[in-house]
Amino acid sequence: MRILVLLLATLLSGTAFAQKNIPVRFALDWRFEGPAAPYFVAIDKGYYKAEGLEVTVDPGSGSVEGINRVASGAYEIGSARQRNPCRCGRGPVCRPARGSAG
Repeated sequence: MRILVLLLATLLSGTAFAQKNIPVRFALDWRFEGPAAPYFVAIDKGYYKAEGLEVTVDPGSGSVEGINRVASGAYEIGSARQRNPCRCGRGPVCRPARGSAG
């Protein structure tokens, strides 16, 4: 009986390793340019797959689009850059912190 239990445990544990990678959609804030290179290097070198992720990277046309894609749930992750001050609800205009490169 012990051998049967061990055999079943071994077979079932092997199925965990055969699972498919988790699909992840990444929304860039702009086109495929230099700042996006690390994401593509990681794809080419298989770093994401080694962690169980199937990553696809899509270009954008500005930070607002990337934010909207993630907020809508169409993408799991995205990049965005906010250089201009923004309105925080109805309060005053938010300003970058001192020393911020933003």
